[in-house]
Amino acid sequence: MDKIIEAVKRNALAGRGVRRRLPGGGHLQLDRPQPLLVVHRQRGTDRATDKLLAHASSSLVVGEQDDVTELTETIVRLGVEAFGNFLLLEVWGGPQPDAGQPPRFVVYGPKRSALIPLVESLQLELSRTKIADRSVEVVVRRGLPPAPHGLEPLLSERDARAGKCIRFGLEVPPVYRDPATGEAWPQILRNVRRELTTALRRWVYQYLCRWTTLRLQSYNAIGARTISRTVWQVDRELAAVADSFDFLLLVTPVNSAEAWQEFKASKFQQAPVLQYRPVPVEPTLLKRSLFKVPIEKVDDPALYQLFREKQDELDRQITLLLDMNTPRFVHGSIQLFGGVDDELYGVAREMLGKMPPTEREKSSEPALDARAFAQRAEAEFELFRKQWPTDKIKFAARVELRDDIHTGLMVSHGSLLIGADTTIPASRAEALIQHEVGTHVLTYWNGRAQPFRQLYSGLAGYDPLQEGIAVLSEAFVGGFSQPRKRLLLGRVVAARLMIDGATFVDTFRELHDTWGFAARTAFTITLRIYRGGGLTKDAVYVRGIGQLLDYLRDGGELEPLLVGKIAVEHVPLVQELQAREIIAPPPLRPRYLDAPLFQKQMAQIRAGLTLFQLLRDKAKTIRDTG
Repeated sequence: MDKIIEAVKRNALAGRGVRRRLPGGGHLQLDRPQPLLVVHRQRGTDRATDKLLAHASSSLVVGEQDDVTELTETIVRLGVEAFGNFLLLEVWGGPQPDAGQPPRFVVYGPKRSALIPLVESLQLELSRTKIADRSVEVVVRRGLPPAPHGLEPLLSERDARAGKCIRFGLEVPPVYRDPATGEAWPQILRNVRRELTTALRRWVYQYLCRWTTLRLQSYNAIGARTISRTVWQVDRELAAVADSFDFLLLVTPVNSAEAWQEFKASKFQQAPVLQYRPVPVEPTLLKRSLFKVPIEKVDDPALYQLFREKQDELDRQITLLLDMNTPRFVHGSIQLFGGVDDELYGVAREMLGKMPPTEREKSSEPALDARAFAQRAEAEFELFRKQWPTDKIKFAARVELRDDIHTGLMVSHGSLLIGADTTIPASRAEALIQHEVGTHVLTYWNGRAQPFRQLYSGLAGYDPLQEGIAVLSEAFVGGFSQPRKRLLLGRVVAARLMIDGATFVDTFRELHDTWGFAARTAFTITLRIYRGGGLTKDAVYVRGIGQLLDYLRDGGELEPLLVGKIAVEHVPLVQELQAREIIAPPPLRPRYLDAPLFQKQMAQIRAGLTLFQLLRDKAKTIRDTG
């Protein structure tokens, strides 16, 4: 124990943390010098409560044979010297709640009147938690010893007051453990740990601001900054599975041009036969690798959630590869990308009804061939190379002209793939550059600049937000034309028709005959929706625009969303990881963020621009000025 105490002293002076196993079976985890310590003393058959502290940034688990009196006094004294005060919180499991009774926390707080606000704030934060979707009860007992029944407090009241240390005790409802064996129930334990971690961080943040000299930007900054080897292993192995196949490329037909000729030759009466690339991996072996990833060993609540969601998404993608061209494919697609509900379908039909096909790109308009467009894209890549901050990872994005892509443009693993026979109307070129390069390529490489690989391979469910940003970027450069809006709305209608059982020919006819899409455009929309057996991904564009507008209207900032490929619901988790200095600000910025038009349009969004208004006629939506 003397060596551990010396390490604590030495590292505190150097501003470093300490992780040590204790001789009696406990362990000390100090992520960095802080004026707080959360303690649990192991007793009897309880094999679960110590796991609540598994990711605390400053914690001490005491084995039954450990004497930690001197160690605790040393940690307290060093914290007071550095920050002016210290908070000592002991946590233990209480009695099992009776059937039908709400889980109950018991707070053992100091009696001093000056500390009543601190007691009440802990009570308030705990009362906001939910355990297994149940509300909790919080009882406060002031003035009683802040220690488990039968044990003396780690620090006496007299020593605590003399040493400027505030003591608290917290009895936790042990709903996370088997009452017979004392072992943890993993899923419930993770739920309780996540809720308790958030409540305690919020409370500790208030304490730090009021009682110490330590100043942090937010309560999330209290979390651990040191990442375990297990986390890096899980991140690496999940990314390896994700990198081993390109789902969208594999479900994109390689004979789109021939399929169009075949369909036209049948006078639009017979669906074409679509051909796909061979799947380069064995899906069953991929699943074996996926579920060997030890996600259950990740103690960090935020990271566990991200990893678990990604594992589930990869599992569904691999299943879709097995189900291609079967009736099961569409059901898996709905699970992965969502369907089209009545509200979205109604908006799409109503908007198409307000946008007659009178504003098509004129055939006489100048157009860029694939090579000319590639040169424009390469200029954008050169802008990114100048911003790229590190030599540790080479900025290896490239533009490829591909003979096996007939659907226009596609981003794969951070590179832009262009079909060799693609032509782009000159008026659409800049908008497509910002969509594909300024969003999809940029977020891939911003993710590559981070230590977590999930940010470039994509957090689960990232597609709606990605496409929402990509489409809005078109508006920011004045390129969100009425034909483009009609195209996105047509995809929503086609996806709903496919889900409802319409055939390829039926969907083509509705787009062409009812909504006035040109035959080739209607065919391309239909092909994208029916590829693989029925892919609903194209419906996420409009849904994603709506999510993004809601986020921005509520005061959210756009630039933090470019840190990688994330979903709207991941924003709080990403902000937490940034506050803990695990994720850095994104290095690459798209050009449109500095354009005068961007500020004007953002002002309209902040003022309440809705999805309905954005999709309406030009005069009442974002104006192409500047």
